[in-house]
Amino acid sequence: MKSRILLWSVISILALGIAAGAYWWLSRPQILVLDDGAQLTLLAVTYGKRHTLPRFRNRRTQIHIATLTTTNDSLCLWIDRKHEENNWPNYQLLAFDAANTSCSTAQMRRQGNFNGNDRTEEVEALVFESFPRRGRKIYFRIQKWNNGQQELSPAGFVVRNPAPRGDYPKWTPDVLPLPARITICRSP
Repeated sequence: MKSRILLWSVISILALGIAAGAYWWLSRPQILVLDDGAQLTLLAVTYGKRHTLPRFRNRRTQIHIATLTTTNDSLCLWIDRKHEENNWPNYQLLAFDAANTSCSTAQMRRQGNFNGNDRTEEVEALVFESFPRRGRKIYFRIQKWNNGQQELSPAGFVVRNPAPRGDYPKWTPDVLPLPARITICRSP
């Protein structure tokens, strides 16, 4: 009897430990570090027409970025951006579906500092008015500019798709007509 109670106690403690570890793993913030050392942390994702940045402990915004309104249901990513002073990262965020076949870009609507005169940390509100809606998850990848070249980072943020996953129509494009052959004649 005592061994049975001991066994169930050990199993219960292990199950609680695994559940706590899984909760910690799933609730940790997503952080991306760019080549120049800039750090992007996904603070929150909101969906709808009214977007509000949740309050985070020990932080308050110095300018009015805590709320924004869109005309249509949109997806808003709230990102904490840390970088070296006067070295702002040059990038944009692209939204993809799981197959990397659908892509849309964000429009930055608001930006503000957390600490007044601190020029090394800002919060950005990146609004996606269009984004892949069929999949369960949306994959956000960073496209950055280096020496005039655009580079698409393999790493990115992954969020649950908040849009209704109803029956979206699958459109099939028409076949394009074949172009006429052009013969170029050169005179001798």
